Amino acid sequence: MDETTVREHALLHAQAVQRGELRAAARDLTEHARASAPAVMAALPPSVTSVEIPRLDPSDGGWLIHIAYGGATGSVLVESVWAEVDGRPMLTQLRVL
Repeated sequence: MDETTVREHALLHAQAVQRGELRAAARDLTEHARASAPAVMAALPPSVTSVEIPRLDPSDGGWLIHIAYGGATGSVLVESVWAEVDGRPMLTQLRVL
């Protein structure tokens, strides 16, 4: 899984969250990551108006990605780990920084 591929998937995931398309965004999460999703979603601004990927680094078996979600009430930085699962990038871990 190369940097371009994982960046594209992470950005599409973040944009789905921004648009409120949570079912589409959830397709990128493994079962393990889904357990953390409610706490992360609760920390996001009520209306996400911008997304940005300020950090993308290779890590053991995948990629460490920070996604900044901005809104009228401020921004929240989410740390996520992406790995190749069943031939495609999947979000395996996430937490609010």
